[in-house]
Amino acid sequence: MKLFTTILFAVFFSFVSLAQTSTWTGMASSAWDNPANWDGGVPSLTTTVSIFSSPNNPVISSNAYAQQVIVSPGASLTITLNAILEIDKSASTDMLPGLLINTNVENNGVININNAYNGILLNSTGTLENYGDINIGLTGSISSQGLYNDGIVINDNSATISIDDVSVGIVNFFGDFTNYGQIKIGETVGITLDGIGNYSTMNNYGDIEIFDAARTALRTYNSDPFYGTFINHQDAFVEIGIAQRGIRNEGTLTNFGEMIVGDIGSISFFAIDNRVDGILENKQCANLICNFKLENTSSNSIENDGLFIFSSPAGSNIGLFNNNGIINDLNNSFFSVPSSGYVENGFFVSSSAATFNSCSIPAIYSLPVSGNYVVEGVYLNMAATTPASNYDPVTASFNFPNVGVYNFFIRYEDLGSNCSIILPWSINVSFVGSTITFTGNGDGIDWHDPMNWDLGIVPEVCHHVIIPATQNVIILPNALGVGRTLCVNLNASLDVPDTAELEIIPY
Repeated sequence: MKLFTTILFAVFFSFVSLAQTSTWTGMASSAWDNPANWDGGVPSLTTTVSIFSSPNNPVISSNAYAQQVIVSPGASLTITLNAILEIDKSASTDMLPGLLINTNVENNGVININNAYNGILLNSTGTLENYGDINIGLTGSISSQGLYNDGIVINDNSATISIDDVSVGIVNFFGDFTNYGQIKIGETVGITLDGIGNYSTMNNYGDIEIFDAARTALRTYNSDPFYGTFINHQDAFVEIGIAQRGIRNEGTLTNFGEMIVGDIGSISFFAIDNRVDGILENKQCANLICNFKLENTSSNSIENDGLFIFSSPAGSNIGLFNNNGIINDLNNSFFSVPSSGYVENGFFVSSSAATFNSCSIPAIYSLPVSGNYVVEGVYLNMAATTPASNYDPVTASFNFPNVGVYNFFIRYEDLGSNCSIILPWSINVSFVGSTITFTGNGDGIDWHDPMNWDLGIVPEVCHHVIIPATQNVIILPNALGVGRTLCVNLNASLDVPDTAELEIIPY
């Protein structure tokens, strides 16, 4: 990287004689628009600007223009609220960045950079503090990287960085990148290669949206001496749209917030490609939504302690995967390729309607008591305010009087009561009944005496009931007899008194 920086300066000085230049002297004041502060006059869109250490560091408080701005060690540049710095390299053919930062740049207004080889380049001593708006490649393409960082970038919670029409949106090389605000990549014009390439440390506390990247939307590298770490913190949000690979992780990617990777038809290879020694962690109370295939060939297990929503066609490779939280498989494709490395310590929820036989009282699932979540309740509405009356929370079981599809919402709560998750769930009650025959081996006549039936139970709504010849059966007063079908053979009888009831439902 040092060699790269040296080459940049060498190329710059080889072109300096061919371009209009103006150097900041700061002899009169800090005002950018004061000619007395420049040795070549107030810059225009054809001016290469050099800012060195001076009595007064420049402050832009209105509209300012430049072909290129170089902020050298010992100097600083400030753009105030409502001020605009417009950088456009249309008149230049060199490969230098629009804004080269070797020290501190603070933006409270707007920085627009267009028609450059690189948009912004920070060397190891550079710091970019953005409290306003930075637009790179919005009206003129950037040939290489939108923002290349070897220093420190801080994007404040009220700030926005928008990058369009570049080769790679952000390259965080040896730098430290922290986002509290909003980063938008490829929203207006797509990125021709990668959205974010992270070789170092990136912390996201805000929103990152990568709309359109032709190759990989978010990539963390692991190649000595580089090791990429990307942390999406609590309440932070990452959304990835069009890409070949949504996430390609070879370093460490940790999610405490929410990440949505891909949408229907937007990912062509993998939504998540976890490879080499990649460490991928979805923490407790975090949401990771994978809307296409998962390819996990890493030597480390994917660790899910939160909610992992999976919606994909067949063909995923689960690889090593420890589920301590909840997996919600929206289209039943998570296990399309069996994985011997899958370990279940939490809940696996399929979106397809489960089919139950009402002759028994089925559990909601074979839910373990371990893992990070427990079932708080089952409800009839998404707001989880109307409990399902046929769910018994004590036994975690259902009792269905009729066939049909029952739509519920399960509310899970983490063991520390820090968060809750509500997921839709359907049950298709389809009676697969068996035949039950009256034997009279009990008291000889009572429908409700289980010893009078060959299965040792009283008929339920799923049973094909047979009363054979010579058997005389009575449903006692105020009692209810049920069955799926009923056959009373010749020389047999069934007595249903006035206050008794017989209900046969031939599903």
